Amino acid sequence: MSQIYVPGLRREELCLVRKARRLPVKGRALVERGERVSHDRVVARAEIEGAEFVVDVYDELHFLMPVLDQYIFQRSNLLKDVGDAVERDEVIAERRAWGLFRTSCTSPVKGRIERIDIPEGPRPTSALMRIRTPPVILEVDAYIPGVVAEVLPGEGAVIETAAAFIQGTFGIGPETSGRLAVAPSAPGGVLRAAEVGEEYAGKVVVAGSSVELGTLRRAVAVGARAIVSGGVEEGALVGFLGERPAIITGREEAGLTLIATEGLGRLAMLEKTFRLLRKFEGEMAFVNGATQMRAGVVRPEIIVPRGDIDVAEHRLLRPEGDKGLPRGVDLGDRVRIIREPHFGAMGTVVGLPQALRTLESEVEAMVLEVETEEGFRLTVPRANTEVIE
Repeated sequence: MSQIYVPGLRREELCLVRKARRLPVKGRALVERGERVSHDRVVARAEIEGAEFVVDVYDELHFLMPVLDQYIFQRSNLLKDVGDAVERDEVIAERRAWGLFRTSCTSPVKGRIERIDIPEGPRPTSALMRIRTPPVILEVDAYIPGVVAEVLPGEGAVIETAAAFIQGTFGIGPETSGRLAVAPSAPGGVLRAAEVGEEYAGKVVVAGSSVELGTLRRAVAVGARAIVSGGVEEGALVGFLGERPAIITGREEAGLTLIATEGLGRLAMLEKTFRLLRKFEGEMAFVNGATQMRAGVVRPEIIVPRGDIDVAEHRLLRPEGDKGLPRGVDLGDRVRIIREPHFGAMGTVVGLPQALRTLESEVEAMVLEVETEEGFRLTVPRANTEVIE
């Protein structure tokens, strides 16, 4: 029986998770190979030199009449010298005329006086004060607790851990963490806003089949770190963000991270996924809502490190390793459609035509025949589906 490859969502109780943690610019790694690290351990750091701001003190103090002694610039007009720290809006120079008039010059930024340029001579006609802002420090942490499997010189490190691993279909929001709290008693349940209490503060909350706008807002109010649900209604998502989500997500500042395991809409969480999350209730979970549906697909994820199994033990249990190799799809496999016009629909593969089909767009492509859970039979491009493992 022939098989073909389509992307698959990983939902595993035990696998070897490897995360490459890289700086966006060149820096230095701060860990060594084989070192055990906590999730918040800084594994690499880079320092970017601050910007230089030039203040024309002479001009700012209005030295416009150099023939009069009261209007001749003198170094005593400067209140700060090279090496001095300054705050934004702090007075760095001033001029007093006949004891009646006072003109001051302030720093536009917080920083340090790096240089002062004043021409030689008794009557200088310019004075430039150069202020350097503090350096920008960029750091990247381990994200998950584990072992440093590889050091990336000048960039960061690769962290390994044995963990339960669940990929979602869609998500928003950055990396975060918290203990798992399963709210509903069944995968088809719905967590209502009135049921979200202070006990969910700092937690990764499993909310069942769908999450409503009121629930999302209430979760932010109580300080929940993340919400995991089967689906999310598009209207609730737009209302929560204030706009439609971007093609590439993960940088939203909405107050929490949201992961839909099955897709957009009111979709019950798969029983297997729900049981897996419930099994690890109370354990620390590390989640990331970043999603990219185009080339270089990125899926939102939930990682629950297995404190009962270390990396070495995992290698003994699975000597072949976790290479993450794609598998084929076969008749009878469950798949999800990941592009319009049937985005989010799930069903069973009932046909694997080997010949190219001409689509409505007049493009020829290899296709699958899928019978959806609602009983519809669809013919969709193979690239538009993924296996539900």
